[in-house]
Amino acid sequence: MIDIIKATASLMLSVALIAGFFFTLSIKPAHAYIELGSVGFLLQMLIASAFGAVFTLKIYWRNTISKVFARIRGSNTTAE
Repeated sequence: MIDIIKATASLMLSVALIAGFFFTLSIKPAHAYIELGSVGFLLQMLIASAFGAVFTLKIYWRNTISKVFARIRGSNTTAE
């Protein structure tokens, strides 16, 4: 069963990559400019994403990794 899932996922990935390649070949150049308002918006999104990633790591650290270290410390103190 797992072999069928892996084969299907591999086939879907191959089809997506080939379709993406042909899509990039068919794109025509756009003669446009990037205004400063959109650059500011992209910069805000990047900063917000960075803060979100740091917050996610903080919560993950607090909930998961600190418990692992507490278990390790607890097992070391009982072994002595």
